[in-house]
Amino acid sequence: MQQRKIDLLLITAVSLIFAFIGIAIVSVGGITLINKENQQFVDRILMQVETLTKESASTLTHLANNRQTTCDSNYLHFLQQVMFQGHYIKDIGYYGKDNTIVCSTSLGVLESPIEKEEQGFTTPDGVEIVINSPLMLFDLDYSAFRMKNDSFFVVTEFEEILSDENPMQDWQLVYRPDEQFIPVLGTPNSYANYSENSSQQSKGLTDLVVEQCLDSISFCVVSRFSLFDLIGAKVSIFLFLIFMSSGIFGYLAASRALSHRNSMAERIKRGLKCTNFFPLFQPIVDLKTNKIIGCEVLARYSDNAGPLYPDEFIPLLPQLDLTLPFTTKLIKTAVAELTAQDDIPNGFKINLNLFPSDITKDNITDFMAAAANTKDFNICFEITEDATFNTPEALSNLARLRRQGFTVAIDDFGTGYANLGQLQNLEFDFLKIDRSFIMALEGDNVKSTLIPTIISLAEQLDVTLVAEGVETENQASILKNLNTGLGQGWLFGKPMPAEDLSELTIQTNKNN
Repeated sequence: MQQRKIDLLLITAVSLIFAFIGIAIVSVGGITLINKENQQFVDRILMQVETLTKESASTLTHLANNRQTTCDSNYLHFLQQVMFQGHYIKDIGYYGKDNTIVCSTSLGVLESPIEKEEQGFTTPDGVEIVINSPLMLFDLDYSAFRMKNDSFFVVTEFEEILSDENPMQDWQLVYRPDEQFIPVLGTPNSYANYSENSSQQSKGLTDLVVEQCLDSISFCVVSRFSLFDLIGAKVSIFLFLIFMSSGIFGYLAASRALSHRNSMAERIKRGLKCTNFFPLFQPIVDLKTNKIIGCEVLARYSDNAGPLYPDEFIPLLPQLDLTLPFTTKLIKTAVAELTAQDDIPNGFKINLNLFPSDITKDNITDFMAAAANTKDFNICFEITEDATFNTPEALSNLARLRRQGFTVAIDDFGTGYANLGQLQNLEFDFLKIDRSFIMALEGDNVKSTLIPTIISLAEQLDVTLVAEGVETENQASILKNLNTGLGQGWLFGKPMPAEDLSELTIQTNKNN
Protein backbone atom coordinates (compact mmCIF):
# COMPACT_ATOMS: atom_id res chain seq x y z
CA MET A 1 0.00 0.00 0.00
CA GLN A 2 2.85 2.37 0.88
CA GLN A 3 4.65 1.62 -2.37
CA ARG A 4 1.44 2.19 -4.24
CA LYS A 5 1.18 5.62 -2.66
CA ILE A 6 4.79 6.37 -3.58
CA ASP A 7 4.21 5.25 -7.14
CA LEU A 8 1.11 7.38 -7.30
CA LEU A 9 3.02 10.41 -5.96
CA LEU A 10 5.87 9.77 -8.40
CA ILE A 11 3.49 9.44 -11.33
CA THR A 12 1.76 12.62 -10.24
CA ALA A 13 5.09 14.47 -9.85
CA VAL A 14 6.41 13.30 -13.23
CA SER A 15 3.09 14.14 -14.83
CA LEU A 16 3.21 17.65 -13.38
CA ILE A 17 6.84 18.15 -14.46
CA PHE A 18 6.04 17.11 -18.01
CA ALA A 19 2.91 19.23 -17.91
CA PHE A 20 4.87 22.36 -16.94
CA ILE A 21 7.57 21.61 -19.54
CA GLY A 22 4.84 21.16 -22.12
CA ILE A 23 3.24 24.44 -21.07
CA ALA A 24 6.60 26.22 -21.43
CA ILE A 25 7.14 24.72 -24.89
CA VAL A 26 3.60 25.53 -25.91
CA SER A 27 3.98 29.10 -24.62
CA VAL A 28 7.20 29.76 -26.56
CA GLY A 29 5.85 28.00 -29.62
CA GLY A 30 2.52 29.76 -29.23
CA ILE A 31 4.13 33.21 -29.20
CA THR A 32 6.11 32.32 -32.32
CA LEU A 33 3.00 30.97 -33.97
CA ILE A 34 0.95 34.04 -32.99
CA ASN A 35 3.58 36.34 -34.48
CA LYS A 36 3.63 34.28 -37.65
CA GLU A 37 -0.16 34.12 -37.90
CA ASN A 38 -0.39 37.83 -37.14
CA GLN A 39 2.01 38.59 -40.00
CA GLN A 40 0.13 36.24 -42.32
CA PHE A 41 -3.13 37.91 -41.33
CA VAL A 42 -1.74 41.35 -42.22
CA ASP A 43 -0.33 39.99 -45.50
CA ARG A 44 -3.73 38.52 -46.42
CA ILE A 45 -5.54 41.78 -45.66
CA LEU A 46 -3.13 43.84 -47.75
CA MET A 47 -3.12 41.33 -50.58
CA GLN A 48 -6.91 41.42 -50.76
CA VAL A 49 -6.96 45.22 -50.59
CA GLU A 50 -4.33 45.47 -53.32
CA THR A 51 -6.26 43.03 -55.50
CA LEU A 52 -9.48 44.98 -54.93
CA THR A 53 -7.95 48.37 -55.74
CA LYS A 54 -6.09 47.09 -58.79
CA GLU A 55 -9.27 45.51 -60.12
CA SER A 56 -11.17 48.76 -59.55
CA ALA A 57 -8.45 50.88 -61.19
CA SER A 58 -8.13 48.60 -64.22
CA THR A 59 -11.92 48.56 -64.58
CA LEU A 60 -12.00 52.38 -64.58
CA THR A 61 -9.28 52.44 -67.24
CA HIS A 62 -11.22 49.95 -69.36
CA LEU A 63 -14.41 51.98 -68.98
CA ALA A 64 -12.65 55.23 -69.85
CA ASN A 65 -11.43 53.64 -73.08
CA ASN A 66 -15.00 52.63 -73.96
CA ARG A 67 -16.87 55.78 -72.97
CA GLN A 68 -19.85 57.06 -74.98
CA THR A 69 -21.88 60.24 -74.85
CA THR A 70 -25.11 58.77 -73.41
CA CYS A 71 -26.11 55.87 -71.20
CA ASP A 72 -28.79 53.88 -73.04
CA SER A 73 -29.89 50.28 -72.49
CA ASN A 74 -27.14 48.91 -74.75
CA TYR A 75 -24.42 50.78 -72.92
CA LEU A 76 -25.92 49.75 -69.56
CA HIS A 77 -25.74 46.15 -70.76
CA PHE A 78 -22.02 46.71 -71.50
CA LEU A 79 -21.48 48.10 -67.98
CA GLN A 80 -23.24 45.05 -66.49
CA GLN A 81 -20.94 42.73 -68.45
CA VAL A 82 -17.88 44.61 -67.17
CA MET A 83 -19.16 44.36 -63.58
CA PHE A 84 -19.93 40.66 -63.95
CA GLN A 85 -16.37 39.92 -65.05
CA GLY A 86 -15.01 41.45 -61.82
CA HIS A 87 -14.63 39.61 -58.52
CA TYR A 88 -15.09 42.42 -56.00
CA ILE A 89 -17.12 44.92 -58.02
CA LYS A 90 -20.71 45.39 -56.82
CA ASP A 91 -21.83 48.39 -58.90
CA ILE A 92 -20.68 50.67 -61.72
CA GLY A 93 -22.02 54.18 -62.29
CA TYR A 94 -21.70 56.62 -65.18
CA TYR A 95 -21.54 60.46 -65.05
CA GLY A 96 -23.24 62.56 -67.70
CA LYS A 97 -22.11 65.80 -69.28
CA ASP A 98 -23.50 67.91 -66.43
CA ASN A 99 -21.48 65.94 -63.88
CA THR A 100 -24.50 64.01 -62.58
CA ILE A 101 -24.96 60.26 -62.19
CA VAL A 102 -27.19 59.18 -65.09
CA CYS A 103 -27.10 55.37 -64.74
CA SER A 104 -25.68 52.51 -62.71
CA THR A 105 -25.67 48.73 -63.08
CA SER A 106 -27.76 48.34 -59.91
CA LEU A 107 -30.45 50.96 -60.65
CA GLY A 108 -30.37 51.11 -64.45
CA VAL A 109 -30.86 54.34 -66.38
CA LEU A 110 -32.00 56.98 -63.88
CA GLU A 111 -35.08 59.02 -64.73
CA SER A 112 -33.77 61.81 -62.51
CA PRO A 113 -29.96 62.12 -62.56
CA ILE A 114 -28.26 62.35 -59.17
CA GLU A 115 -25.76 65.02 -58.25
CA LYS A 116 -22.16 63.82 -58.16
CA GLU A 117 -21.22 62.80 -54.63
CA GLU A 118 -18.58 64.29 -52.37
CA GLN A 119 -14.90 64.48 -53.24
CA GLY A 120 -12.36 62.02 -51.94
CA PHE A 121 -8.61 61.65 -52.26
CA THR A 122 -6.87 61.55 -55.61
CA THR A 123 -4.06 59.04 -56.21
CA PRO A 124 -0.93 59.96 -58.21
CA ASP A 125 -2.41 58.28 -61.31
CA GLY A 126 -5.54 60.45 -61.15
CA VAL A 127 -8.02 58.01 -59.59
CA GLU A 128 -10.21 59.42 -56.83
CA ILE A 129 -10.93 57.29 -53.74
CA VAL A 130 -13.86 57.75 -51.37
CA ILE A 131 -13.83 55.67 -48.17
CA ASN A 132 -16.98 54.45 -46.37
CA SER A 133 -19.23 57.25 -47.59
CA PRO A 134 -23.05 56.96 -47.75
CA LEU A 135 -24.24 56.39 -51.30
CA MET A 136 -26.87 58.81 -52.57
CA LEU A 137 -27.87 56.10 -55.03
CA PHE A 138 -29.30 54.21 -52.07
CA ASP A 139 -30.77 57.15 -50.11
CA LEU A 140 -27.67 57.34 -47.88
CA ASP A 141 -28.54 53.96 -46.31
CA TYR A 142 -25.52 52.14 -47.68
CA SER A 143 -21.82 52.92 -47.34
CA ALA A 144 -19.09 51.53 -49.53
CA PHE A 145 -15.57 51.94 -50.87
CA ARG A 146 -15.53 53.72 -54.21
CA MET A 147 -12.93 54.55 -56.82
CA LYS A 148 -13.86 57.00 -59.55
CA ASN A 149 -12.60 59.19 -62.37
CA ASP A 150 -14.32 62.02 -64.22
CA SER A 151 -16.74 59.68 -66.03
CA PHE A 152 -17.30 56.55 -63.91
CA PHE A 153 -17.32 55.23 -60.37
CA VAL A 154 -16.80 51.64 -59.22
CA VAL A 155 -18.31 50.40 -55.94
CA THR A 156 -16.60 47.56 -54.11
CA GLU A 157 -16.83 45.93 -50.68
CA PHE A 158 -14.39 44.59 -48.13
CA GLU A 159 -16.69 41.78 -46.93
CA GLU A 160 -14.23 38.96 -47.70
CA ILE A 161 -11.53 40.66 -45.63
CA LEU A 162 -13.65 40.32 -42.50
CA SER A 163 -13.65 36.51 -42.79
CA ASP A 164 -10.12 36.44 -41.31
CA GLU A 165 -10.96 38.49 -38.22
CA ASN A 166 -9.97 36.97 -34.83
CA PRO A 167 -11.98 37.98 -31.73
CA MET A 168 -8.76 38.01 -29.64
CA GLN A 169 -7.13 40.45 -32.01
CA ASP A 170 -7.20 44.24 -32.37
CA TRP A 171 -6.58 45.34 -35.95
CA GLN A 172 -7.41 48.17 -38.26
CA LEU A 173 -7.11 48.92 -41.95
CA VAL A 174 -6.65 52.62 -42.71
CA TYR A 175 -6.18 54.76 -45.80
CA ARG A 176 -3.27 57.21 -45.48
CA PRO A 177 -3.21 60.02 -48.02
CA ASP A 178 -0.42 62.42 -47.08
CA GLU A 179 0.06 62.52 -43.28
CA GLN A 180 -3.51 61.77 -42.19
CA PHE A 181 -5.30 58.43 -41.95
CA ILE A 182 -8.91 57.43 -42.57
CA PRO A 183 -10.37 54.34 -40.81
CA VAL A 184 -11.67 51.68 -43.20
CA LEU A 185 -12.19 48.41 -41.31
CA GLY A 186 -11.36 46.79 -37.99
CA THR A 187 -11.24 47.79 -34.33
CA PRO A 188 -11.70 51.57 -33.86
CA ASN A 189 -8.58 53.51 -32.75
CA SER A 190 -6.27 50.49 -33.15
CA TYR A 191 -4.10 52.29 -35.67
CA ALA A 192 -3.83 55.36 -33.45
CA ASN A 193 -2.94 53.22 -30.41
CA TYR A 194 -0.49 50.72 -31.88
CA SER A 195 1.04 52.18 -35.05
CA GLU A 196 4.72 53.09 -34.99
CA ASN A 197 3.82 56.17 -37.04
CA SER A 198 1.28 57.47 -34.51
CA SER A 199 1.97 59.94 -31.72
CA GLN A 200 -0.77 58.31 -29.59
CA GLN A 201 1.00 54.97 -29.05
CA SER A 202 -0.21 52.96 -26.04
CA LYS A 203 1.51 49.63 -26.62
CA GLY A 204 2.41 47.53 -23.61
CA LEU A 205 5.25 45.08 -22.99
CA THR A 206 2.90 42.15 -23.58
CA ASP A 207 1.65 43.41 -26.95
CA LEU A 208 2.61 41.60 -30.16
CA VAL A 209 2.15 44.16 -32.95
CA VAL A 210 2.57 43.92 -36.72
CA GLU A 211 2.25 46.98 -38.95
CA GLN A 212 2.59 47.05 -42.71
CA CYS A 213 1.64 49.32 -45.63
CA LEU A 214 1.18 48.87 -49.36
CA ASP A 215 3.73 50.45 -51.66
CA SER A 216 1.31 50.77 -54.58
CA ILE A 217 -1.46 52.64 -52.75
CA SER A 218 -1.71 54.29 -49.34
CA PHE A 219 -3.37 51.53 -47.30
CA CYS A 220 -1.88 50.38 -43.98
CA VAL A 221 -2.78 47.65 -41.51
CA VAL A 222 -1.84 47.35 -37.85
CA SER A 223 -2.64 44.14 -35.95
CA ARG A 224 -2.10 43.56 -32.23
CA PHE A 225 -2.34 40.55 -29.90
CA SER A 226 -2.09 41.06 -26.15
CA LEU A 227 -0.24 38.21 -24.40
CA PHE A 228 -1.94 39.12 -21.15
CA ASP A 229 -5.39 38.76 -22.66
CA LEU A 230 -4.32 35.63 -24.52
CA ILE A 231 -2.94 33.91 -21.43
CA GLY A 232 -6.03 34.84 -19.46
CA ALA A 233 -8.21 33.25 -22.10
CA LYS A 234 -6.04 30.12 -22.30
CA VAL A 235 -5.81 29.30 -18.56
CA SER A 236 -8.49 26.63 -18.89
CA ILE A 237 -6.58 25.04 -21.78
CA PHE A 238 -3.32 24.94 -19.77
CA LEU A 239 -5.12 23.29 -16.82
CA PHE A 240 -6.68 20.83 -19.21
CA LEU A 241 -3.21 19.94 -20.54
CA ILE A 242 -1.98 19.27 -16.99
CA PHE A 243 -4.84 16.92 -16.20
CA MET A 244 -4.52 15.23 -19.59
CA SER A 245 -0.79 14.54 -19.13
CA SER A 246 -1.39 12.95 -15.67
CA GLY A 247 -4.56 10.99 -16.30
CA ILE A 248 -5.77 10.09 -19.78
CA PHE A 249 -2.70 9.18 -21.85
CA GLY A 250 -3.45 5.48 -21.52
CA TYR A 251 -7.06 5.97 -22.49
CA LEU A 252 -6.11 7.93 -25.59
CA ALA A 253 -3.60 5.29 -26.65
CA ALA A 254 -6.15 2.49 -26.14
CA SER A 255 -8.89 4.23 -28.14
CA ARG A 256 -6.69 5.40 -30.99
CA ALA A 257 -7.40 2.43 -33.24
CA LEU A 258 -11.15 2.80 -32.86
CA SER A 259 -10.99 6.52 -33.53
CA HIS A 260 -8.94 5.88 -36.64
CA ARG A 261 -11.42 3.32 -37.89
CA ASN A 262 -14.36 5.67 -37.41
CA SER A 263 -12.65 8.65 -39.04
CA MET A 264 -14.35 10.10 -42.08
CA ALA A 265 -11.39 9.25 -44.31
CA GLU A 266 -11.53 5.55 -43.38
CA ARG A 267 -15.29 5.43 -43.86
CA ILE A 268 -14.86 6.87 -47.34
CA LYS A 269 -12.18 4.31 -48.22
CA ARG A 270 -14.37 1.44 -47.01
CA GLY A 271 -17.38 2.91 -48.77
CA LEU A 272 -15.67 2.73 -52.16
CA LYS A 273 -14.96 -0.97 -51.63
CA CYS A 274 -18.55 -1.68 -50.56
CA THR A 275 -21.88 -0.17 -51.59
CA ASN A 276 -22.00 2.71 -49.15
CA PHE A 277 -21.91 5.27 -51.96
CA PHE A 278 -25.04 5.33 -54.08
CA PRO A 279 -26.57 7.67 -56.69
CA LEU A 280 -29.76 9.70 -56.54
CA PHE A 281 -31.25 11.42 -59.55
CA GLN A 282 -32.72 14.93 -59.79
CA PRO A 283 -34.94 15.69 -62.80
CA ILE A 284 -33.98 18.21 -65.47
CA VAL A 285 -36.97 19.80 -67.20
CA ASP A 286 -37.52 21.54 -70.52
CA LEU A 287 -39.04 24.83 -69.34
CA LYS A 288 -40.98 25.28 -72.59
CA THR A 289 -42.79 21.93 -72.44
CA ASN A 290 -42.46 21.13 -68.70
CA LYS A 291 -41.34 17.64 -69.71
CA ILE A 292 -38.54 15.77 -67.94
CA ILE A 293 -35.77 15.29 -70.48
CA GLY A 294 -32.96 14.17 -68.19
CA CYS A 295 -31.46 14.16 -64.72
CA GLU A 296 -28.35 15.01 -62.73
CA VAL A 297 -26.63 12.22 -60.83
CA LEU A 298 -25.92 13.16 -57.20
CA ALA A 299 -23.78 11.07 -54.84
CA ARG A 300 -24.93 10.04 -51.37
CA TYR A 301 -23.32 7.95 -48.61
CA SER A 302 -24.64 5.83 -45.75
CA ASP A 303 -23.20 3.10 -43.51
CA ASN A 304 -23.80 1.65 -40.04
CA ALA A 305 -22.49 4.86 -38.46
CA GLY A 306 -25.04 6.94 -40.35
CA PRO A 307 -24.96 9.20 -43.42
CA LEU A 308 -22.17 11.40 -44.67
CA TYR A 309 -23.29 14.44 -46.62
CA PRO A 310 -21.74 15.62 -49.89
CA ASP A 311 -20.26 18.75 -48.32
CA GLU A 312 -18.44 16.40 -45.93
CA PHE A 313 -17.05 13.70 -48.24
CA ILE A 314 -16.62 15.62 -51.53
CA PRO A 315 -13.80 17.91 -50.22
CA LEU A 316 -11.96 14.87 -48.78
CA LEU A 317 -11.86 12.86 -52.00
CA PRO A 318 -9.16 14.98 -53.69
CA GLN A 319 -7.09 14.93 -50.49
CA LEU A 320 -7.29 11.13 -50.43
CA ASP A 321 -6.56 10.90 -54.20
CA LEU A 322 -9.81 8.98 -54.67
CA THR A 323 -11.59 11.20 -57.17
CA LEU A 324 -11.03 8.80 -60.09
CA PRO A 325 -12.33 5.58 -58.42
CA PHE A 326 -15.20 7.51 -56.80
CA THR A 327 -16.37 9.12 -60.05
CA THR A 328 -15.88 5.99 -62.13
CA LYS A 329 -17.87 3.84 -59.71
CA LEU A 330 -20.66 6.41 -59.41
CA ILE A 331 -20.96 6.71 -63.19
CA LYS A 332 -21.11 2.93 -63.69
CA THR A 333 -23.71 2.50 -60.93
CA ALA A 334 -25.88 5.38 -62.12
CA VAL A 335 -25.87 4.32 -65.77
CA ALA A 336 -26.62 0.71 -64.82
CA GLU A 337 -29.56 1.71 -62.59
CA LEU A 338 -31.07 3.97 -65.25
CA THR A 339 -30.54 1.35 -67.96
CA ALA A 340 -32.48 -1.13 -65.82
CA GLN A 341 -35.52 1.15 -65.84
CA ASP A 342 -37.59 0.18 -68.88
CA ASP A 343 -39.50 3.46 -68.84
CA ILE A 344 -36.39 5.62 -69.02
CA PRO A 345 -36.25 6.29 -72.78
CA ASN A 346 -33.32 6.04 -75.16
CA GLY A 347 -31.44 9.32 -75.47
CA PHE A 348 -32.36 10.40 -71.92
CA LYS A 349 -30.01 13.19 -70.76
CA ILE A 350 -27.77 12.18 -67.82
CA ASN A 351 -25.55 14.81 -66.18
CA LEU A 352 -22.50 13.46 -64.35
CA ASN A 353 -20.11 15.61 -62.30
CA LEU A 354 -16.35 15.44 -62.81
CA PHE A 355 -13.71 16.83 -60.46
CA PRO A 356 -11.79 19.69 -62.11
CA SER A 357 -8.49 18.06 -61.15
CA ASP A 358 -9.38 14.92 -63.14
CA ILE A 359 -9.95 16.91 -66.32
CA THR A 360 -6.24 17.68 -66.49
CA LYS A 361 -5.20 14.02 -66.30
CA ASP A 362 -5.03 11.20 -68.86
CA ASN A 363 -7.78 9.19 -67.15
CA ILE A 364 -10.58 10.78 -69.16
CA THR A 365 -11.01 7.53 -71.10
CA ASP A 366 -11.97 5.78 -67.84
CA PHE A 367 -15.01 8.03 -67.58
CA MET A 368 -15.91 7.34 -71.20
CA ALA A 369 -15.81 3.59 -70.61
CA ALA A 370 -17.80 3.88 -67.39
CA ALA A 371 -20.55 5.79 -69.21
CA ALA A 372 -21.01 3.12 -71.90
CA ASN A 373 -24.63 1.93 -72.15
CA THR A 374 -27.12 0.26 -74.42
CA LYS A 375 -29.74 3.03 -74.43
CA ASP A 376 -27.65 5.72 -76.13
CA PHE A 377 -28.13 8.05 -73.19
CA ASN A 378 -27.13 11.66 -73.79
CA ILE A 379 -24.25 11.74 -71.31
CA CYS A 380 -23.24 15.23 -70.18
CA PHE A 381 -20.18 15.77 -68.00
CA GLU A 382 -20.48 18.75 -65.65
CA ILE A 383 -17.33 20.71 -64.79
CA THR A 384 -17.37 23.16 -61.89
CA GLU A 385 -15.60 26.46 -62.51
CA ASP A 386 -12.02 26.10 -61.35
CA ALA A 387 -8.66 27.74 -61.94
CA THR A 388 -7.40 24.57 -63.69
CA PHE A 389 -10.14 23.95 -66.22
CA ASN A 390 -8.69 26.41 -68.74
CA THR A 391 -5.30 24.66 -68.98
CA PRO A 392 -4.15 23.05 -72.26
CA GLU A 393 -4.62 19.57 -70.76
CA ALA A 394 -8.17 20.35 -69.65
CA LEU A 395 -9.10 21.90 -73.00
CA SER A 396 -7.73 18.88 -74.84
CA ASN A 397 -9.63 16.40 -72.66
CA LEU A 398 -12.89 18.34 -72.92
CA ALA A 399 -12.52 18.38 -76.69
CA ARG A 400 -11.91 14.61 -76.63
CA LEU A 401 -15.11 14.06 -74.68
CA ARG A 402 -17.14 16.02 -77.22
CA ARG A 403 -15.54 14.16 -80.15
CA GLN A 404 -16.70 10.91 -78.57
CA GLY A 405 -20.31 12.12 -78.54
CA PHE A 406 -20.51 13.35 -74.96
CA THR A 407 -21.62 16.86 -74.05
CA VAL A 408 -20.04 19.24 -71.53
CA ALA A 409 -21.65 21.66 -69.06
CA ILE A 410 -20.08 24.43 -66.99
CA ASP A 411 -21.61 24.00 -63.51
CA ASP A 412 -22.41 26.69 -60.90
CA PHE A 413 -21.63 29.48 -63.33
CA GLY A 414 -21.19 32.85 -61.65
CA THR A 415 -19.46 31.64 -58.48
CA GLY A 416 -16.03 30.58 -59.70
CA TYR A 417 -13.16 31.62 -61.92
CA ALA A 418 -14.75 31.69 -65.37
CA ASN A 419 -15.15 34.94 -67.25
CA LEU A 420 -16.12 35.72 -70.83
CA GLY A 421 -12.58 35.41 -72.12
CA GLN A 422 -12.10 31.97 -70.57
CA LEU A 423 -15.48 30.69 -71.74
CA GLN A 424 -14.66 31.63 -75.31
CA ASN A 425 -11.65 29.29 -75.17
CA LEU A 426 -13.74 26.33 -73.96
CA GLU A 427 -15.77 23.87 -76.00
CA PHE A 428 -18.97 23.16 -74.09
CA ASP A 429 -22.69 22.75 -74.65
CA PHE A 430 -24.50 23.83 -71.48
CA LEU A 431 -24.12 26.68 -69.00
CA LYS A 432 -25.69 26.03 -65.59
CA ILE A 433 -26.63 29.18 -63.65
CA ASP A 434 -25.80 28.91 -59.95
CA ARG A 435 -28.84 28.64 -57.68
CA SER A 436 -27.97 31.90 -55.90
CA PHE A 437 -28.96 33.81 -59.05
CA ILE A 438 -32.27 31.95 -59.26
CA MET A 439 -33.04 32.72 -55.62
CA ALA A 440 -32.47 36.40 -56.41
CA LEU A 441 -34.96 36.40 -59.29
CA GLU A 442 -37.86 37.47 -57.10
CA GLY A 443 -35.84 40.11 -55.29
CA ASP A 444 -34.46 43.50 -56.22
CA ASN A 445 -30.70 43.18 -56.11
CA VAL A 446 -27.68 43.08 -58.38
CA LYS A 447 -27.82 39.34 -59.02
CA SER A 448 -31.39 39.54 -60.30
CA THR A 449 -30.30 42.09 -62.91
CA LEU A 450 -27.52 39.78 -64.12
CA ILE A 451 -29.82 36.98 -65.32
CA PRO A 452 -30.54 38.71 -68.69
CA THR A 453 -26.80 39.30 -69.07
CA ILE A 454 -26.06 35.60 -68.53
CA ILE A 455 -28.80 34.64 -70.97
CA SER A 456 -27.31 37.00 -73.55
CA LEU A 457 -23.89 35.47 -72.89
CA ALA A 458 -25.27 31.97 -73.50
CA GLU A 459 -26.82 33.10 -76.76
CA GLN A 460 -23.53 34.60 -77.90
CA LEU A 461 -21.71 31.37 -77.08
CA ASP A 462 -24.49 29.28 -78.70
CA VAL A 463 -24.95 27.08 -75.61
CA THR A 464 -28.05 25.94 -73.74
CA LEU A 465 -28.76 27.57 -70.39
CA VAL A 466 -29.77 25.44 -67.39
CA ALA A 467 -31.20 27.12 -64.27
CA GLU A 468 -30.34 25.32 -61.02
CA GLY A 469 -32.26 25.62 -57.77
CA VAL A 470 -35.72 26.41 -59.21
CA GLU A 471 -38.11 26.15 -56.26
CA THR A 472 -41.21 28.18 -57.13
CA GLU A 473 -43.67 28.42 -60.01
CA ASN A 474 -42.93 32.14 -60.22
CA GLN A 475 -39.24 31.50 -60.74
CA ALA A 476 -40.02 28.93 -63.44
CA SER A 477 -42.38 31.36 -65.16
CA ILE A 478 -39.79 34.16 -65.16
CA LEU A 479 -37.11 31.84 -66.53
CA LYS A 480 -39.46 30.54 -69.20
CA ASN A 481 -40.27 34.07 -70.33
CA LEU A 482 -36.54 34.78 -70.50
CA ASN A 483 -36.05 31.74 -72.80
CA THR A 484 -33.72 30.08 -70.32
CA GLY A 485 -34.06 26.59 -71.78
CA LEU A 486 -33.77 23.96 -69.05
CA GLY A 487 -34.55 23.98 -65.33
CA GLN A 488 -33.59 21.89 -62.32
CA GLY A 489 -34.67 22.16 -58.70
CA TRP A 490 -37.07 21.06 -55.99
CA LEU A 491 -40.03 22.46 -57.93
CA PHE A 492 -39.56 19.63 -60.43
CA GLY A 493 -38.35 16.99 -57.98
CA LYS A 494 -35.86 16.35 -55.22
CA PRO A 495 -33.00 13.84 -55.68
CA MET A 496 -34.60 10.37 -55.83
CA PRO A 497 -33.87 6.70 -56.64
CA ALA A 498 -33.92 5.56 -60.27
CA GLU A 499 -37.28 3.81 -60.00
CA ASP A 500 -38.92 6.94 -58.56
CA LEU A 501 -37.42 9.04 -61.37
CA SER A 502 -38.85 6.58 -63.90
CA GLU A 503 -42.35 6.87 -62.43
CA LEU A 504 -42.14 10.66 -62.19
CA THR A 505 -40.94 10.91 -65.80
CA ILE A 506 -43.87 8.86 -67.08
CA GLN A 507 -46.42 10.83 -65.08
CA THR A 508 -44.98 14.27 -65.85
CA ASN A 509 -44.44 13.74 -69.56
CA LYS A 510 -47.89 12.18 -69.94
CA ASN A 511 -49.55 15.24 -68.37
CA ASN A 512 -47.57 17.65 -70.53
